[in-house]
Amino acid sequence: MVLSDSLPMLERLGVRVMSEHNHRIGDGDAAVSVHDFDLRVAVPPHVEPQQAARLFEDAFAQVFDGRIENDDFNRLVLLAALPAEEVVILRAYARYCKQIGFALSQATIEAALAHHPRIARQLVTLFRLRHSPAERDDAAAASQVNAIEQALERVTNLSDDRVLRQLLALVQATLRTNWWRTGRGHSGSEGPRRSFVSFKFDCARVPGLPEPKPMAEIFVYSPRFEGVHLRGGKVARGGLRWSDRPEDFRTEVLGLVKAQMVKNTVIVPVGSKGGFVLKK
Repeated sequence: MVLSDSLPMLERLGVRVMSEHNHRIGDGDAAVSVHDFDLRVAVPPHVEPQQAARLFEDAFAQVFDGRIENDDFNRLVLLAALPAEEVVILRAYARYCKQIGFALSQATIEAALAHHPRIARQLVTLFRLRHSPAERDDAAAASQVNAIEQALERVTNLSDDRVLRQLLALVQATLRTNWWRTGRGHSGSEGPRRSFVSFKFDCARVPGLPEPKPMAEIFVYSPRFEGVHLRGGKVARGGLRWSDRPEDFRTEVLGLVKAQMVKNTVIVPVGSKGGFVLKK
């Protein structure tokens, strides 16, 4: 295990690496190496140490395997006691912020959530209350929105406030998600959760969305790729594009939607267009 790979993974989970000892066991093809790290971390008082250990081990394994991105969103695993899979929800919303031209950087979004881990956890709870097939509860979701807004009143940093209010608005603007959709095993049994997450947005409720605003759009996130599909109306026409603009592929797609609007008026009322980028 190359230290240049593993140390950033550990540090982005919020621990300090004090030392490392490498032990080789066995010889020949059967030999293995054991890396013994001395880690230091301050676990928040509301997080049980054993719970933190389980969350940390699971998160590190997923980052090491490439199933989870290696960035500072992973600090929320320990700070907010969130499983790595649920941190993906907040990471995906942050990636969408980048594509719609939100003024603050990904690093600022990561820092804002780390500064306010309780609000980060509340945002994930709101997401579950609005969309989970098992937990959906409109009254509880409204109560959670009220609790988040009260917590936001106590946020003193302007940048943190802007970030958290933007994320709250995006959760509220989400119409549907595939988060609870699973695949199927070879025997037809329930499989694991899919490796990508999709959000469908009511564009009229997304703050700061560049004009022209589509009727709805779908944003897709995974560690391997990201994509967006903009739709001008219930009856629309347009295709998909492989983009080479990872920083602003939505801007490229929005320009193509404008062209589709003109081209398709004699065929269908409005246009649609999608695009995606490959990250690996």
